[in-house]
Amino acid sequence: MAIQTGTGWQRRRNGRTYFYRTVRLPDGRRVKKYFGRGEEAEIESAKLASETKKNKGFAVTRRLTREAKSTTKQLARKVDTLVSATLFLHGYHNPNGRGWRLNTMSTSNCASKKTRRKAVTGDPGGSSTPRPQERTLEEIVQAAKGGDQSVIPELREAMKLAPERFTAAD
Repeated sequence: MAIQTGTGWQRRRNGRTYFYRTVRLPDGRRVKKYFGRGEEAEIESAKLASETKKNKGFAVTRRLTREAKSTTKQLARKVDTLVSATLFLHGYHNPNGRGWRLNTMSTSNCASKKTRRKAVTGDPGGSSTPRPQERTLEEIVQAAKGGDQSVIPELREAMKLAPERFTAAD
């Protein structure tokens, strides 16, 4: 019975170490290739160590790339939420994801153009503004994307409470 002493090196009962390299065949089976104890075994052992080191470097690079992609996706979702919230606040809508357009129906149909402009630009028309429900900005924006015009006051309130979320950072 052989005892594993390192990558590829095995110690037998007689105390001597021998080098074996496991090779994967095209059909998926793994077989051990014997190299013995000599110069050829040392060369093959060095090759294996070099390949192992290179593969560990690739694994680290793959992990870091995966983490960077995940962080980028999260950031993109947050930026999309903030941009959507800002555009909704300024009276735009994005019907069925076909592009942002000025929502001329943001107030009632019988309202005058001047009244609509006040509603679109965020000019407070009345003294009483409804308090926002306890919802996250993402939930409010999702409701606005779904066509719910009643969330516009909540978006305005969110902008008043945390204006730093809606301004460009250098």
